[in-house]
Amino acid sequence: MNVIRLLPLLLLPLSMCVSAETAWITDKLRLNMYELPASQGNKIATLTTGTRVEIIERQRLYAKVRTPSGLVGWVKGAYLETVKPATLRLAELQARHRQVLRQLAELRQQFNQLNRETRDIRATRMAERAKLKSARELMQQYRHQANSLQQKLDSMRASLPLGWVLGLITAALLIGLILGYMLYDARLRKRHGGFRL
Repeated sequence: MNVIRLLPLLLLPLSMCVSAETAWITDKLRLNMYELPASQGNKIATLTTGTRVEIIERQRLYAKVRTPSGLVGWVKGAYLETVKPATLRLAELQARHRQVLRQLAELRQQFNQLNRETRDIRATRMAERAKLKSARELMQQYRHQANSLQQKLDSMRASLPLGWVLGLITAALLIGLILGYMLYDARLRKRHGGFRL
């Protein structure tokens, strides 16, 4: 008989050692928190749907809970769920959805910017290709002109050898010097009555 009376005392430490579990107040509800179980004692606070609480102890229909702000009190256990209420999950999903939409908008802006830059690069590349084509055509014209001039030079070299040209120029200079000296001598004689000076 003494063992049966001592059994609750022996089980009391075990109930205290059980780890606390996390629970939430169910959907669309305001739940009063009291100092004592069975809604007895002073009302400590009113908890709303989605309030996260830590269950410290359970007694039949009531549970002793701790709020994130540190308040400890008793609430009806039937209004506690171990799964987040749908309103909280919906709010989290909506927040995540808004975040994804913002990221999508940022990515679209980056994509549009990259598209504009790509178009600019393509336009610049096309302009550079046009310039390169024009430069190649001009270079081809200059090569053609250079070849034409080279052919003319080659034909001129073939018509009269350089040695002959230099010889003719030298002969013309000598003849010019001799004729110039003779003309000078003739004038001097004429001036001095036929005498050479």
